[in-house]
Amino acid sequence: NGGCYRPLHIKTRPGSVLEPGVEKPVVGGNHETSQRIADALFLAFEPLAASSLTAGGPTTSGLLLFAGRRNDGQWVTLYETHGGGEGARTDRDGMPVLRVHMSNVMNTPAEIIETEYPLRVEFQKLRRGSGGAGRHRGGDGLHRCYRATANDISLTSMFERAVVPPYGLAGGEPGALFQVQIKRANGEEFFLPGKTNIRLNTGDRVIVESCGGGGYGIPADGCAKNLSSDNERKTV
Repeated sequence: NGGCYRPLHIKTRPGSVLEPGVEKPVVGGNHETSQRIADALFLAFEPLAASSLTAGGPTTSGLLLFAGRRNDGQWVTLYETHGGGEGARTDRDGMPVLRVHMSNVMNTPAEIIETEYPLRVEFQKLRRGSGGAGRHRGGDGLHRCYRATANDISLTSMFERAVVPPYGLAGGEPGALFQVQIKRANGEEFFLPGKTNIRLNTGDRVIVESCGGGGYGIPADGCAKNLSSDNERKTV
């Protein structure tokens, strides 16, 4: 694939997100910023080569980082990625729950999480209907729920697609937004922004709904809609 780079000339601006100073934090550059750049480049080619492209996908590692102390006193950290729906193509639907611009990392099995960390996975399933409508539909995202089984667990979020959904191509509709909802044991509920840190206590639930992929082509009925229109969310 090295030859692909020969016709490309990359120009950046000092001080921009693509050329930050040495004092700037760049922890998310290798798995968040890099994917969004690839995504933007592919979209720019839509007027010229739409039939060779895939509609927008998750372009995020969908990270949730849990850190806390187990009942036996040991400190543990769970660094968990959450795949989303692949964008559709001119000849097929998108695949569910994967990462499209980086290595296709598998999720940690629920049994391992419950054995090694102060968490319980209450359910894990496809987020049905989250892929964008089109002649070919975008892949569905993931729907997973964690329940804290200890107090004072740190949760850090680092994900994209919470505001701008994966785009459709050639008239296809965008996929649903990536969202993470917190349901406290005391009844409080809110959605997390893409990058933040909060504390969890016993009984608090973290509900992940990763984004769906964009659709390809105009839907047969011309008016199909998906979950990406659900924009009213309360964030911390």
